[in-house]
Amino acid sequence: MIVPRKYTQNMIELEEQEGFNAKALLVEPQLDKDDKRSTAARMSELSGLCDTLGLQIMRTFLVPIRTIRPGTLIGSGKIEELKQAADELGAGIIVFDFSLSPTMQMNLEKQTDLCVIDRQEVIIQIFADRAQTREAQIQVNLARLQYSLPRLSRRWTNLSQVRGGVRGGKGAGEKKLELDRRYVENQIIALKKELESVRCQRSTQRQNRMEDPVLKIAIVGYTNSGKSSLLNKLTSAQVLEENKLFATLDPVTRKIEFPDGSSALLTDTVGFISDLPHELIDSFRSTLEEAKLADILLIVCDATHPSLLECFQTTNKVLNDLGCQDKTRLVVLNKVDAITEETTLQVLRFESEAEKITGKPPLRISVKTGENIDELKSMLQDAIHQKRTLMDLHVPLSDHSVIAELRKYAEITSLEYKDQYVLIRCFILPYAEKQFRKYSV
Repeated sequence: MIVPRKYTQNMIELEEQEGFNAKALLVEPQLDKDDKRSTAARMSELSGLCDTLGLQIMRTFLVPIRTIRPGTLIGSGKIEELKQAADELGAGIIVFDFSLSPTMQMNLEKQTDLCVIDRQEVIIQIFADRAQTREAQIQVNLARLQYSLPRLSRRWTNLSQVRGGVRGGKGAGEKKLELDRRYVENQIIALKKELESVRCQRSTQRQNRMEDPVLKIAIVGYTNSGKSSLLNKLTSAQVLEENKLFATLDPVTRKIEFPDGSSALLTDTVGFISDLPHELIDSFRSTLEEAKLADILLIVCDATHPSLLECFQTTNKVLNDLGCQDKTRLVVLNKVDAITEETTLQVLRFESEAEKITGKPPLRISVKTGENIDELKSMLQDAIHQKRTLMDLHVPLSDHSVIAELRKYAEITSLEYKDQYVLIRCFILPYAEKQFRKYSV
């Protein structure tokens, strides 16, 4: 039987301790509309999520479903099969690759006498384990509470053990469930207020960056596609690199400089994944908005992912949901050093689809070997030039205040004082070009 650790958000929190059982059964429901390839990819993805969470998958069950049972999702025969397998293998957890309703989760736990969690709870818990900044921690706690509120009656929880007294309660006669619900609702309200305060601070920081003439590039893509590694490669940053899902939750921004003297701000963002819990999408809205506020989107795809094309489609869907339809998109295919004969066909299908969206084939790169990294820098440099204009200006010394004004709209790469004027080379934003054209050489 699983042993929950300190329980504060009505979700199972896992940790190594005496009596803890991390052995799990994975259930992959296959609906009539699902094809075998996509089902296998989802199964592989959930296995990776469980591994990141620290669970040991003992066995995987592929369960064909013609009709979704509103009370338990699957039939009584399959439930009994899961219970017997758990007894034989010593498993204490069943993980469903499906968004279980609170009723389904509660009934499955009653009938199996096991802890039952779903894909959403796994993802939320991974976020909780990896949140570093105060904003990310608030966002995750808020997501966990919102997920937990309709599940307060599930058997694998005991919120009252750590809740303590509730101010304004009716006393011992009030039902525990009502006390728990009130506690969670109050926590949600408090966290929303705290998150709004943190978001205001981030908004101010963003506004300062938006006033900077240096363009912004957001690295986006499916989780574990190599975004953090690419940021490190391009900027010599020291961002955490891990071969696990959701290694990065907090956006990290570094400056990238190009051979022609121009530069840009490069931001590593949280990875996307299919069926990301809506509680996390809502809570991480400010983090995801880094992509919305960028001038250029650099989409990184993993050539070794079994559902490469579907990952790319998921990424574009999330970007469109964020309102990024009009953003310049550049696509790179990472980990090409690991392409095999078996994956060549899906890579070609992906490249064809990517070219339809961006107008040109994706650039094949390998962060690991350094393949085509210089070509990527050139591609980014060209994209920046399309957003700005290179200008050489002669500014008379009598108009020296123009230089201060110019810094608001242009990135000055060289500035040389002569006897009667200042020779300036800069990359200027298009809408400000007309304002300084009279000084053009």
